[in-house]
Amino acid sequence: MSIGKEIRLKRFIDDSNKTLIMPLDHGVEGVFNRLSRMDKCIEELADKSDAFILRRGSVKNAYKSLVNKSSIILRVSCTTTIGKQPMPTYESFVASLESAIRLGADAVIATVWFGTTKENECIKSFGELADLCDRYGMPLIGESLICQDAGLDPKSEKENIIAARTLAEEGADIVKVLYTGSMESFEKVVNYSLVPVVTAGGDTSGTDMDFLQDVEDMMKAGAIGTSIGRNIWNRENYMEMLNAVDGIVKKGMNAKEAYDTFLKK
Repeated sequence: MSIGKEIRLKRFIDDSNKTLIMPLDHGVEGVFNRLSRMDKCIEELADKSDAFILRRGSVKNAYKSLVNKSSIILRVSCTTTIGKQPMPTYESFVASLESAIRLGADAVIATVWFGTTKENECIKSFGELADLCDRYGMPLIGESLICQDAGLDPKSEKENIIAARTLAEEGADIVKVLYTGSMESFEKVVNYSLVPVVTAGGDTSGTDMDFLQDVEDMMKAGAIGTSIGRNIWNRENYMEMLNAVDGIVKKGMNAKEAYDTFLKK
């Protein structure tokens, strides 16, 4: 790994090899009131967030809220949910590595949808991006998503194992994977990946305790951290939930300890 990559990764992964990444790149996927004021949203979440996943427009809009607080991970792939049911199945690579460098990013992230007719095209774009990231010392996070429209289970153990390994093989420095639903199955995903794994969270769902138990199990399975957005910031008690997730990821609390400390009334 290049010196540049090591330096940038250390800006959002702590000395215990843990990270709490906050995705705020959902503005193209729906209407979320909390994302109306990106600067305010970032200011509220920055204390416990090592990095934010943002699109370039959000960086330009709210970068002053990030300075000396959290890293920028630039989202370089995009699709919308307009006219696509139930989910999009392909993301175009829309931002360049030059954009990431110019905007002060410490990493870039791109999504590859697996099981779609455009899977190979997307993997090709990802591989080309990986080469550029290696050349310029920019960490690359690969996000794998399994296509439900193709009749696949997005949480399938086997598919997620192969998808994570594919992105690791094709140049990702970190892989972001949807939690498969059990510690045992997710441990297989982590162990088969050649690079560290962070977890996606999906739509807001489940009780607070159920969600925190999933976070505990993700970490026990070997993830280095979380990259969970809506399941934190789209809840009414989002600040308490963020503190609870930080307690599990960074302080080694179990789910019940985190719940009792930050959420129990």
